[in-house]
Amino acid sequence: MYDTEGLSITGTPCPDDAPCAVKSYEETRKAHLGCMVCGEGGPDAPAFGLRFIPDPAGGVLATFRTARRYQGYAGILHGGVISTLLDAAMVHCLFARGVTAVTAEMTVRFLREVPVDCDVCVGATLIGERHGVFQAVASLSRGGTRFAVAKGKFCRSVR
Repeated sequence: MYDTEGLSITGTPCPDDAPCAVKSYEETRKAHLGCMVCGEGGPDAPAFGLRFIPDPAGGVLATFRTARRYQGYAGILHGGVISTLLDAAMVHCLFARGVTAVTAEMTVRFLREVPVDCDVCVGATLIGERHGVFQAVASLSRGGTRFAVAKGKFCRSVR
């Protein structure tokens, strides 16, 4: 049903007459400025500072610097942080298509421990859309080694 290896895209963009349709990724992303992962943050609510870059194939990629403050067990990135990164990537994949959506369901597969104090790549792609429910896949990797993969379903949001 989906390809977590190649993360191929088979979905369609949001129709121009839909309430979620906007003109650009940056415009869509404005609905998300308070996000703890990709938002602006502040002294009382620091953000991860992720900046996703849409790729020509329709997916998105970002680099995240793991840090000890995000660890669970000593030296290992917390699973909740991994899940959060994967979720954010899939949402930004939809932003890249002019769609604002909320997570309805997400499954994460942890393949190996993610070390702290290194840069990892998080990416996502849309794999389908049916009846207004979008399906996407995401992965977290470093140097060709995949640490975790996720599959999610997302419902349009009118915000």
